Amino acid sequence: MKEIQVKLHGGLDKYLDRKKLTEMAVPDDATITWLYGELGLEKNETKIVLQNDKKVKLDAEIEADAQIDIYPIFGGG
Repeated sequence: MKEIQVKLHGGLDKYLDRKKLTEMAVPDDATITWLYGELGLEKNETKIVLQNDKKVKLDAEIEADAQIDIYPIFGGG
């Protein structure tokens, strides 16, 4: 198991009971897609995922002691 921090931005904190930041343990082979499943996140609600300040794809393996930042789709005009 690996310890990580997850921070959800822009209203996605509803998946963490309105907490913006949480620490959690994940399996050694966990990916961002796995994390989405654990949190109940829908892929179509998010736009950008950062792992330790670097943009990653959903199939990226989660690193030990990582900080994962997940941002929603932004709109405006």
